[in-house]
Amino acid sequence: MLRRRSVRRYVCEVLAADGAAAAAGSTAGEGAADGGGGPDGRVTGFRQLPGCLSDPALARAYSITWRPGLVAAGGKDGVVSVWGSREAEAGTLAANAAVPPLLSGKLHKGWIAEVQFLSAACGNASGSGGDGCGGGGGLLRLLTAGNDGTVGLWDLGRAAEAGGRGGLVPQCLARATDLHSGGIFSLHERGGRLLTAAKDASVAISSLGEGSRAGGAALTVLHRYEDLHSGVVKCARWRDDHCFASCGNDRRLVVVDSRQPTSTGPCFAIEGAHGSAINCLRWHPSEQHLLLSSSHDPAALVQDLRSPGQPLHRLLGHAQGARVGSIYQPAWVAGGAAVATGCERSTLLSLYCTRTGAAISRGDAGFSLGAALCRGAAPGDPLLVSAPRSVLLFAPTWGAEAPA
Repeated sequence: MLRRRSVRRYVCEVLAADGAAAAAGSTAGEGAADGGGGPDGRVTGFRQLPGCLSDPALARAYSITWRPGLVAAGGKDGVVSVWGSREAEAGTLAANAAVPPLLSGKLHKGWIAEVQFLSAACGNASGSGGDGCGGGGGLLRLLTAGNDGTVGLWDLGRAAEAGGRGGLVPQCLARATDLHSGGIFSLHERGGRLLTAAKDASVAISSLGEGSRAGGAALTVLHRYEDLHSGVVKCARWRDDHCFASCGNDRRLVVVDSRQPTSTGPCFAIEGAHGSAINCLRWHPSEQHLLLSSSHDPAALVQDLRSPGQPLHRLLGHAQGARVGSIYQPAWVAGGAAVATGCERSTLLSLYCTRTGAAISRGDAGFSLGAALCRGAAPGDPLLVSAPRSVLLFAPTWGAEAPA
């Protein structure tokens, strides 16, 4: 018997607080993100906020998703954890506080590559029925994709006891097994359209709509691209409602306009963009011509698509050695003014200037950094970083603008 649980109640409270803050003409959490004052200068580094989001069942998170007040992470062994993060974001936790998850359970048979809160623009196309908390649309719905080749859509507001490992797991609204013929490395949803990339060397665009059973949802493939890459596709990201970029083991970075027939191919391509498989790419939050990418090379690259002959910047110093063995995820931070990244065999969190490519700071976090996420659109957004069995939050620090 499915039950309404604490996630729904918690999100309702978060939405009510956001509404009250908006009515008062303020932004909740702004002071915690920027160290007490407004981000009126340049970002100089990060400070770790006290406490952590902890789950002993999540050995390692490979993907993190965030909206103010709520964090979800997924990774090793198909485990997903969901936490309330209001106190962590506000910096009011004790230094040794470990926030337990609201939900935790095994949702996929293999490791989970990507988790994402469904965008609010998707509304109730993801299943009938309201959230029961005065709006919020997709805030109670989570998308997951993994090495078992499936994409799942989950209702976080309805949960059941999990068998075997215990804990609470969300209700499954949809599970698609036919989007790809191999494990899925990447998922990105925008406006109800899902972009997925997989081991079968393909990229797919699927639509999310109502399912045949009451309260359910369905995923339908709209376009499939089988000739963009010659090997495993590691990452694909929407830039806007129509264009996306993808990359993979063939070291090829492509940009595609989804309004064109799939036979048209990419509208832009950089061959051999890195010296090894490209594992991650991220669009700049406001400058649509800038792409950030990482591979097994020691340098992360910032590409300016207006001048594709050479990378705009080669970000160096975060990697230990000539080759990076694991996948790492650089992130745009401070509204896109900088890039933050960790790397394997290192406890350093490196920060680079987007304008110059120069290193701004390298801070010792005291642990090996894993998946990183910063929504990036707002200068004060926190940086979320995974560590073994936990997620930690970092807030940007600000200094005076350097003279021109």
